[in-house]
Amino acid sequence: MVLVRSRVVRSRRPSTLPPIPWRPLVRRLRRTAAAWWIVAAAAAGLAGERALDAGRAAAEARAGWGESVVVAVAVHDLELGDVVASGDVDVIVEPRPRATVPAGALADVPVGRVIVAPVLAGEVLVDRRVAPDGLTGTAALVPAGHRAVAVPIDAGLGAVSPEVGVGDRVDVLATFDVTDGSEPPTGTVVAGVTVVAVADTSVSVSVPVDDAPRVAFAAARGTVALAIVGAD
Repeated sequence: MVLVRSRVVRSRRPSTLPPIPWRPLVRRLRRTAAAWWIVAAAAAGLAGERALDAGRAAAEARAGWGESVVVAVAVHDLELGDVVASGDVDVIVEPRPRATVPAGALADVPVGRVIVAPVLAGEVLVDRRVAPDGLTGTAALVPAGHRAVAVPIDAGLGAVSPEVGVGDRVDVLATFDVTDGSEPPTGTVVAGVTVVAVADTSVSVSVPVDDAPRVAFAAARGTVALAIVGAD
């Protein structure tokens, strides 16, 4: 009797999913990551370059404006004849770019000096808007090359004048007794001058030095009238 050994061979079923190509996938991922880092580095470099450009532009703009300087600035409106004080007429000091500062700007508070031209709130005070140190009252309102001449306003002194105030601009008119009719009886002695003082019987006007004798003559020999000048 011959025994025959048999061997059972189990068949391997093919997998339902294809094998994953790990190596190509890894290589692809590596290439993708490398490309991403390259793009990121380029973007970062571009952003850095733009930031440097912006910084350079800002520096050039600051250089164009100039360095900041300290100037005196009016807190509120200042009128002709006001005396600058640290309490009642307040002035502040603040830094401003040099390019925005007008010529003659004051760097400190001009306490005790007289305002000779109106100053608006927030405006930088300049030396030509305040009288020189030591000048007060009417003298502070008379600019260089001018003289203050008083003309009568009392009717008893033969004057005719509207009500005027310091800072008003006026024309000084004079009427003379001309009997032969050769000249108009009334003429303009000086035009567009500034009133610098008002008293009970006279008004003082600031006139150029060369016109001062003419105004004095008109006040002494004729009848003087003041005509207020409005908007031209």
